[in-house]
Order: sequence, then structure tokens, then C-alpha cells
Amino acid sequence: MAAEVNAKVRGAFSGLRKEVAEGFSGGSKPFKEFIRDPAFDEGVRIVEGHKLNLPPLTSSLTDSELAGYVEMIQGGDPEMAKMMSELAEWQKKTPRFER
Repeated sequence: MAAEVNAKVRGAFSGLRKEVAEGFSGGSKPFKEFIRDPAFDEGVRIVEGHKLNLPPLTSSLTDSELAGYVEMIQGGDPEMAKMMSELAEWQKKTPRFER
């Protein structure tokens, strides 16, 4: 069953990855300017400050590596839970993109 879930998660991430790539290739200048806001740097520091036996979320990840993150979340990994809690608090302070 775990292999089936892993395959479904990889498939979902493949679709999301394609959508994001298409969005960035469209050259949305307002969005590109928005994500340059220094407020987003704190999120990078949070992610890179946690060691999770997977490449950091800030690196290019394969669908299998992303599925590994999902498995850690679902499995209640304590370090993952701590990182997610810190990211949730940080997210409350980040600017919102207005179209």
C-alpha cells in the first residue's frame, strides 16, 4: 500500500511541477517581483535549519523526494513537525500576492 501511495503522490507532484513551470515561463513580472521580497528569506532559513535526512525543500527535488516529505508529515516525524510549525508562524507574517 505504501508503494501505491508513493506513486500517487509522485504523480500529483509531477502535475504541480508542470503547472508551476508553465506559470513562470509566462513571465509574470509582478509575481517575480513579489517573491523577491526579503520577507521570504526567513522561510529559506527555517527550511535549511532543519536536518531531515532528505535534501532541503529549497533544492531541486525529485517527485520521490517530495513524496518522502509527505511520508514524514504523515508519519508524525518530530523534526518535520517542528519545521512545519515554524513555517506556519512565519507564513502569518509574509506578504500576500494580489493580482
